[in-house]
Amino acid sequence: MNHLFHKGIILLSATGLSLVLTSCGNDDDIKVYRVSKEIGKPSPSRQAPISGMGARANDSSPMHWHAPATWVKKPASGMRKGSFEIPGEDGSLATVAITSFGGDVGGLPANINRWRNQMGLESIDENKIDEVTHRLTTQLGGVTYVDLEGKGEHAGKRMLASYMASGSSTWFVKVTGGDKVVASATDDFIEFLKTFHSTSH
Repeated sequence: MNHLFHKGIILLSATGLSLVLTSCGNDDDIKVYRVSKEIGKPSPSRQAPISGMGARANDSSPMHWHAPATWVKKPASGMRKGSFEIPGEDGSLATVAITSFGGDVGGLPANINRWRNQMGLESIDENKIDEVTHRLTTQLGGVTYVDLEGKGEHAGKRMLASYMASGSSTWFVKVTGGDKVVASATDDFIEFLKTFHSTSH
């Protein structure tokens, strides 16, 4: 009796070993096993794209936007969640970059001065921020943006840049290029900001 019992254990153990060896030799079985262990957590690569969705914010709320018809969509790359080109009447191009980071990224004053410095402008005191910024009310809440003309080596250039808080993330939209093409895109830029919304708003 004991002999048969031990024999049964040996057979079961051998069968178990066979299954393990079969799994180890078959990558598809391993993948199926891992998915079955994470029920309710779909793989990101299997998630269907959401119509009109530009990217997923750092707080996991999908962000949506609708670009003007004249803007040419370009592949997102690096830190960019979205990218466009704006063709000018004179053949010049302005670029649109959409980015998102966790937290407040240093706060509004620090970002305003960073953009000013990029355009050859001096930094300003925090108590003067309201004098050089514009405010919009959108589906995300209040949005602040600047319209900056380059100076010095950046003369002839222009920048439109916005600061938008959403949940635990901050979103930026920046348009850069020649003065004429960026200036002509100002109204579209403002309307574009108004289209931003997430599933939590």
